[in-house]
Amino acid sequence: MTSPAPPLRPRELLLAAILIAVVGAGLMRAAGAFDLIDRPLWLDEVLTWLLVTDPSWAHMFAALRGAVDTNPPGLHVLMRIFCAPFGDGPAPMRVFAVVSIYLALLGVYVGLRRAFGVLPAAAGVAALASNELVVFHAFEARFYGPLLAASVWAAVLLQAMQSTRRTVLVGAAAGIVSIILCTLHYFGVFSLLCVVGAILLFDYNPLKRKLMLLLPAGAGLIALAACLPMFLAQRTGLATTTWVDPTDMPRLRAFLLDVLSVWPLLLLAAVWGATRLFRGPSSEKPPSWRASAPLASLGAVAVIVVIFSIVVQPALIDRYAIAAVVINSVLAASIVSRVRVAIQAVMVIGLIVLTLLPGPASTGTGWKMRDSPLVRRTERWKTFELNLQDLTADLRSIPPQRALLFTHRQALYPAAWFAPEMRDRMFYYDPLIPPGTPGKHHDIYEADMARRVEFFYGWPKVLDPNRVNSIKHYDLIEGDKPPKRIR
Repeated sequence: MTSPAPPLRPRELLLAAILIAVVGAGLMRAAGAFDLIDRPLWLDEVLTWLLVTDPSWAHMFAALRGAVDTNPPGLHVLMRIFCAPFGDGPAPMRVFAVVSIYLALLGVYVGLRRAFGVLPAAAGVAALASNELVVFHAFEARFYGPLLAASVWAAVLLQAMQSTRRTVLVGAAAGIVSIILCTLHYFGVFSLLCVVGAILLFDYNPLKRKLMLLLPAGAGLIALAACLPMFLAQRTGLATTTWVDPTDMPRLRAFLLDVLSVWPLLLLAAVWGATRLFRGPSSEKPPSWRASAPLASLGAVAVIVVIFSIVVQPALIDRYAIAAVVINSVLAASIVSRVRVAIQAVMVIGLIVLTLLPGPASTGTGWKMRDSPLVRRTERWKTFELNLQDLTADLRSIPPQRALLFTHRQALYPAAWFAPEMRDRMFYYDPLIPPGTPGKHHDIYEADMARRVEFFYGWPKVLDPNRVNSIKHYDLIEGDKPPKRIR
């Protein structure tokens, strides 16, 4: 793909890397988001913590095969290596997530600069940074920040193979990223296939050169195939294949609105329309859409997840399609590139400021004014931490001879991690719902996962109704309600 924009020089890349870090840190500081780095773990993060801090690599892989976490091992391998020098607290794992989002933002800038000038590319970065999904998963010790980063850099490096003389070096890097992408999450292969398809369809290079990208992409597919035995073991270890609710129109609408940054894009489009109306179009030649096709193709991941959810099994969870949010960056850069340079600068600054300002946000069923995603995420997790502190204070006030019986893992696992001295008397209640019971797939999945965690890590213990009846004294904790003395 021939780039219509001036080439990206090393000095510019270094400056972009510094500016993204400085502006990002400033926004986090303004929103109080640095407090999110060391906050207590929530349910899924406890699973990450168990695997990453497992003293034995072999036991970690056995636990993954046994469905303690139903994903490939890529995240846990990378996070173990990254966190090893820093101890077993939550902060190193969260820093890993923040660094992943930082790399995704830098990769978007590099990719967009092949098609656009500096300011439109910066607008694309700002649009991505303000997306709710990106903000929400920038501080989570889970798969989705790294999945976004790997998707972006797969697009950047596989595209770079078409125009660089250092084909072997760039190809090797693309192969490593492809392997990481396909072993972070089973849906990572969707991103890889979208990027490969875009380059094969829209690149100007001869077919022979384009087919060279199949080597590094093939490395990712081979790595995914190597994870197939683990995938099959995980499926057989659970009574139900998914906890996700069936796909319907309200869920589809909410899913698509979560992926798209509708509010910032509408503002940019309004500014572009106003400038075109009052001052006429920019004298600059519009960029070739082909140069941004690999990054733009990631938007198709959302479509693939929708089709998968309808045809194979329900999977309509916005974070599974986090790579698709990159389409917002391409659209933002395209809009900004169509106005004059002075207005481009104003639009970029406006996007950065929007990261902290309230605005319309989707509620799944409608729209309402809310705080910005960064502020909202910060307040949400501060509330979670306060609630967890209140719950554990209530639990500590209960006499030690009384058992603590939880009906939901969402409350149990964070409490067990936060108050390890009470783990021995914390239990999960399994009502023994028969597999296949209509409308109970989530409860069945939760009980299955609780048994898997108990089998490999010994806590929290799982009790069925017969074993509960044998307990003389216990308190019941239902969801986020205060403990209730039963007998």
